[in-house]
Amino acid sequence: MTLRRRALALLLLAGACRGSAPRPRQSRPTPEMPIPSVSDLSIWPSTLRQAQQAAEAGDYTTTDRLLAAYGVSHPNSAEGAEADFFRALFKADPANQGVTLRERLSAFDAYLTGGAALPHYGEALVLRRLLETGDSLRSLVATMRTTHDERLRAKDEEIKRLSDILERTTAELERIKRRLAKP
Repeated sequence: MTLRRRALALLLLAGACRGSAPRPRQSRPTPEMPIPSVSDLSIWPSTLRQAQQAAEAGDYTTTDRLLAAYGVSHPNSAEGAEADFFRALFKADPANQGVTLRERLSAFDAYLTGGAALPHYGEALVLRRLLETGDSLRSLVATMRTTHDERLRAKDEEIKRLSDILERTTAELERIKRRLAKP
């Protein structure tokens, strides 16, 4: 079985094992969310649009700053919670290289503390699990590469050792032939 097939089999097995047991849902208190004013509703779409444009341009610092500011200025509102979700989502973007896995997971954890009543609760759970699974798979592939490299190194050393033995044996045979060929 080739290394790629083994890796694929291990990845599928890891995914199947990880997803086989559903996690129990914990009931959390529903947060009180006041009704936003009309001016608050008009600010959110433009803030989100600006954050999306910044993310598309690769400026994740601005994206995070815009969404964090909105979330702080609109706590306990549906739009504030949505700002936290999009903040976590943009942190999870693989193109956002300035964020560690721990920060990505923490951003989703912060959003999920609001409970199941949040508008994107299910999506956040799935995305958080995907981040965890992706990290597990990345670790597995790194381990497999290390193991494969060690095997190749051992194989190369064994080939060299056998080649040296063959070379010495051939030289010895040549000396014996020369001795026997002399009258």
